[in-house]
Amino acid sequence: MKSPMYWYPIIYNIIMRALYGKNLDKNFKIIAKEIGNLSVLDLCSGTSALFNYLNGNDYVGLDINQNFVEYARKRGINARVADVLKEKWPKKDCIVISSSLYQFIPNHEKLLQKMLKNAGKKVIISEPIKNLSSSKNFVISFIARKLSHTGKEDAEKRLNRKQMMYLCKKYKGKKIKIVGRNLICCFEIKGRKKWKN
Repeated sequence: MKSPMYWYPIIYNIIMRALYGKNLDKNFKIIAKEIGNLSVLDLCSGTSALFNYLNGNDYVGLDINQNFVEYARKRGINARVADVLKEKWPKKDCIVISSSLYQFIPNHEKLLQKMLKNAGKKVIISEPIKNLSSSKNFVISFIARKLSHTGKEDAEKRLNRKQMMYLCKKYKGKKIKIVGRNLICCFEIKGRKKWKN
């Protein structure tokens, strides 16, 4: 069953702020700095919080949650409903996914490959490697898993530090920083011209 966290955008924003605290801002600021002035495709964009940290970039957010997309659109953000693993993406120079790669396990590597194939210049992943759902305390882990359940059967699995470092190394990414619970990894696309919008 989908968690109430994904029913209402306001509840989602409050819970994300409670989970990440000041590191939520740090995470987005680092991503925004790495993006620079590139055009952006934000996968699993949620309420499109990343948009608030950009400086007028050409931005598109994709999310499967209709309520989140409508919330973003009401704020003047270019957001669209999409199943990112199945559908074709608009051409952008930088593709970002933040705290959502776990939702695609066991196809998370397939999604990364699609990101690398479609990005004009850069791919950025920010993924939690310290998860409350992996806590040794059964009560904490149970609540965390249920709270973040997206409605998919396998959405309770998470990626740890070793798995994320493996992906970074395998696809020749560079570890930028660990911010709180998240590891941020950037993949440069060499020899490809910027996409024309």
